[in-house]
Amino acid sequence: MTKVTLYSGNHFNGWHKEFKSDDGDLRNNYKPYADNWNDEASSIKVEDGSAKLYEHTGYEGRWLYLHPGEYDVSFLNHWDMNNQISSIDIL
Repeated sequence: MTKVTLYSGNHFNGWHKEFKSDDGDLRNNYKPYADNWNDEASSIKVEDGSAKLYEHTGYEGRWLYLHPGEYDVSFLNHWDMNNQISSIDIL
């Protein structure tokens, strides 16, 4: 089963949230120090599958297709997606 973990900080630090199913609106996932996970991910881990992460809610806008691996802020900055992810499609 695919698992995607979003981290609020660089190098997989800070608050984190695991996703094992699609989520079309990260505003529905709350965390302790901010309102929600919308536009908050600065590093990402993908395990046992793939996922598409979208710029906007409802699986809209630019997207990243990620295979299993670890993706830090430098990768997200390269694609201009640091703190830009708003929905997740688990594949």
